[in-house]
Amino acid sequence: MFFFSNVADDPYFQLQRLYLDHQNQIANITNEINPKIVKLDRLNWELKQLSVLFDPHIVISEVNTKSLGHSYMGKIRVPATSIFNPKVGKVNYLNFYLGKVNNFNGKSDERLLEKAKLKAEDLIRRRMLNKLTQETENILNTTDTQSKLERRVECQCPSCGAKFIYR
Repeated sequence: MFFFSNVADDPYFQLQRLYLDHQNQIANITNEINPKIVKLDRLNWELKQLSVLFDPHIVISEVNTKSLGHSYMGKIRVPATSIFNPKVGKVNYLNFYLGKVNNFNGKSDERLLEKAKLKAEDLIRRRMLNKLTQETENILNTTDTQSKLERRVECQCPSCGAKFIYR
């Protein structure tokens, strides 16, 4: 003989309803989080691209050759994945001359570090920003304050094709 009871009171169905409720909550949270993860990934990609321009890692080395003599050389590494790298898929190094060793007091000399920073900025401006449009280069080279406030840099993500504009 079967006893008919209320299905809502059955522990199995209560557990199943609770499971489905939790699944729905997880689906809703996932739908909220996924666009934010995509945006965070895009911001991370942009930051990596711009770090080449605005925070380059400069390596100073001492060389002794016939042509340069005993001198200091600077080097900036441009990652293979950078949109500013002319050699697609290969790491690119930008080298520049800093001066004779006897003009400085070692690699940690403040004048040498300042000169390396200025030369690196100049090299980046001359070599890496040439991938940007002529209009953008003209804006960056102007001395007008209003034009500097309106400067734009456009680039495109190689993986998803999204275009970014930096102001």
